[in-house]
Amino acid sequence: MGLLRFILAFSVALMHGGDAHFGNRNLVYGFDAVIFFFMISGFYMTMILNGKYTSVSLFYLNRWLKLLPIYLVIVFILIIISPITPNGGWEVHFAYTLFNYTMLFSDLAFVLDCSTTTLQILTPTLAKQDCSSLLYIPPVWSVSIEILFYAIAPFVIVFGKHYLKRIAALCLISLAWLAASKELSFQEFPWRYNIFLPNAMWFALGSLAYYLKQSSPLNRALPSTFHIQAFFFSAVITASVAYQYFPIPTVFMMRLRLYSYAALLFVALPYLFDFSKNSKVDRFIGNLSYPIYICHLPVLHYAAKHYPAANALLIVIATALVLQLIVGIPVERIRQWVAGRSLGEKFRAVGPTGLFR
Repeated sequence: MGLLRFILAFSVALMHGGDAHFGNRNLVYGFDAVIFFFMISGFYMTMILNGKYTSVSLFYLNRWLKLLPIYLVIVFILIIISPITPNGGWEVHFAYTLFNYTMLFSDLAFVLDCSTTTLQILTPTLAKQDCSSLLYIPPVWSVSIEILFYAIAPFVIVFGKHYLKRIAALCLISLAWLAASKELSFQEFPWRYNIFLPNAMWFALGSLAYYLKQSSPLNRALPSTFHIQAFFFSAVITASVAYQYFPIPTVFMMRLRLYSYAALLFVALPYLFDFSKNSKVDRFIGNLSYPIYICHLPVLHYAAKHYPAANALLIVIATALVLQLIVGIPVERIRQWVAGRSLGEKFRAVGPTGLFR
């Protein structure tokens, strides 16, 4: 699924920095692309945790090694180039440190008010200045949501007697939050998008996609043959490229497009994985998605200021490639070494491409 992950990450970069070189048009709408990333994450984490992992601590370590090094490299560069000085009391300084150096709970930066010396929760009656100005990399809010999902994943998405009940509970929590926030007139952004609760159901759907494919009735109905894999691959990539080809005039139509693509992705995820799981090229392309997502906003701002005539989006891809080569690949070797030492023969039997993503 590397190509799809690349398209989704690049779609977010397009939303923030579309220019004449790309026709001022996204591929997948950037906000929707993040949601589809959550579905893919739910699928992968369910596959991983129901594979050969026997240690929750190893799972957490593996996730931190995947996310933190590249992120911290960018943050430290930004601290040198353009440091942020938080204004306020200890609460604001604590939030600044927590959000920027650990990524933890950085999604809350969009629902906290930083216009005074103390932190307050933004509501429809208290809509002043959120704390996103404290973030060196504002898109990290979605990574924070990922981390929260990782924290609960070993206790929610591991198959067992109550698996379906736990998945249903995640979906119901999201739907209840969306209904309550709408009833209370909370704003779409951030209360119904930028925090974990409204997004929990997307992780759950990705997890359920993996679970259903393991059931024998579905395997008999849609066996994972090459032709079926190729069909779903073509359908999803075509839908991604054409996602915003036609203008959508109403909110209803935008939501219909979102849910239609999500339904296609829900069915297609197992076949997309089978289609590309042995491709080193696809894996390399997919591994660029995280560096692109993390680095694109500061790179776009820097390029606009210092190289206004340049194609900033190509600079983003080049930066992501450098980050992956210098940081991502060496850290990946460490992750594989740690996994090999911890899992021994189980790891060697499965191999790094099946589990450790």
